[in-house]
Amino acid sequence: MQARFSSDVVINLLGLWEHRGNVELYFKHRYKAFNFRIGTLTEYFQFPDVKAVLNDLYGMEPKVLSDVEVDVLSLCNRL
Repeated sequence: MQARFSSDVVINLLGLWEHRGNVELYFKHRYKAFNFRIGTLTEYFQFPDVKAVLNDLYGMEPKVLSDVEVDVLSLCNRL
């Protein structure tokens, strides 16, 4: 990052959430006020206290596919 941008940037990965494809749009919307652009990169956030954010994310239930979603995926796999 330092070679590309004039100021020092430190990025900390907070965690990985398997089976949480539904979380990205939720996160971007809920935490829009904390969005922190790095040049043209837009998917970074800066939080004064990350504990509340982590509690929110860890409290989310895993995405469980409905019967309709499973059927659609099985049809797609046949193509």
